[in-house]
Amino acid sequence: MNYAVIDWDNTLRQGFALFTWIEYLREHNIFDKKMDKMITSLLENHKSGKVSYKELSSIASRLYSEGIKGITPAELGLQVKNYLPIEEAHMYAFSEKIFNLLEAYDVKAVVVSGSPKIIINEYTERFNLDDIYALTTQEYSGKYTGEVEDTFGHDKGRAIDILVKKYGAMPLLALGDSIADLDLLHAAKYGYWIKDSDQDVADDSIPVLHAKDTEHILHAIRAILDQHKDTRNSSSDRYLSPRNTQFRQRRVAMA
Repeated sequence: MNYAVIDWDNTLRQGFALFTWIEYLREHNIFDKKMDKMITSLLENHKSGKVSYKELSSIASRLYSEGIKGITPAELGLQVKNYLPIEEAHMYAFSEKIFNLLEAYDVKAVVVSGSPKIIINEYTERFNLDDIYALTTQEYSGKYTGEVEDTFGHDKGRAIDILVKKYGAMPLLALGDSIADLDLLHAAKYGYWIKDSDQDVADDSIPVLHAKDTEHILHAIRAILDQHKDTRNSSSDRYLSPRNTQFRQRRVAMA
């Protein structure tokens, strides 16, 4: 079974969906004001280098969950419907086309992200998503408790562990933009950075696809899919490479 693992923020869309979503909730007087101030401070500390990307993802997930405490899933779900045009405005031109390609070649599409799952869920049918591993908030008695249920923003290797058990193979393709995506990119046979400028990358052995060059991105992905369109039923040990061997060793060491 061939599958692709894809990050959401700054890979499929510009910026962070979580913070765009929080801004929307704030403007509609839904998000807790104290948590909003803490989010603003957190972002400033990240921009100044005082807070790492991993810390940003972890703390922001917690503050977001606390910020929607007491709201019902139905209430938040209604707001998501109203918010979607804003999310659409941040999507890259190539995003939907990537998923159309994957579907055409019978490659399962998996999103792994620190963004709220409640937002990405809205794209399940349109993008033909098979799995979503993202931020969820705990519910109890019909309301959000203020606690994080799960998030994959700062440990995407955990999603790979789950997927390898589920599909019996490492991913064929991975797309990401930041150091948080290294586990995805190292696990896949083919990994690509998606960048909208000539920014430094965390591993320069991984090729870069420029977000502004839609045709180049689609050409690179199509070439991979053409090459592997007849490998759907091959061995579960396929796609072993120096990079994903290192990934496996790293996960074993963490266990």
